Amino acid sequence: MTLTSTILSRDCEVYKFNLASYEGLLKLQDDLRERRAGEGKDSILFVQHLPVISIGASGDIKNILGTDKFLEKMKIDIVRADRGGKVTYHGPGRYDRRNSTTTYLR
Repeated sequence: MTLTSTILSRDCEVYKFNLASYEGLLKLQDDLRERRAGEGKDSILFVQHLPVISIGASGDIKNILGTDKFLEKMKIDIVRADRGGKVTYHGPGRYDRRNSTTTYLR
């Protein structure tokens, strides 16, 4: 098997956040995606979120196995997101790479 690659040279803004709120980063990603649609630069976000469980478009609160008492004790917030997936934990030590041009990368 032969692998062929193409190197793309583009301006790209890189953002790094140590600990950030999930909701705040959703807003930023939406803003970056909107700007990108208007011929803005690509952007990559390196993020560690404060403890949160996101419930995606196909998820439900019933998909979260932890009790309210446990989540409160661990200071884990719950946020609804309009993205795919069911439920996902985001938190310190789980470093996510997010790109405002997800569709392009897929």
